[in-house]
Amino acid sequence: MRLQLEKLLAEEIQAKKDEELVRNLQARILNEEWEKREELEKLQDEQRKLLDVERHKSKTYLQKQKELERQLEGKKIIN
Repeated sequence: MRLQLEKLLAEEIQAKKDEELVRNLQARILNEEWEKREELEKLQDEQRKLLDVERHKSKTYLQKQKELERQLEGKKIIN
């Protein structure tokens, strides 16, 4: 009977160690996922900023292009 109780106790101790190991691994994986998410959010933010800059450049370019076309049309009318 005593040997059986000792065996059960040893199994219970091992089960607790296994559970702790699993919890630690889950915590590490969760932390890694949070880090990846933060990195992806930073990259997304940078891409948004770059896109905004490119949109602004494009808008400015189109405005300048329209102004040059207007000037060119004005010169054609005068000539």
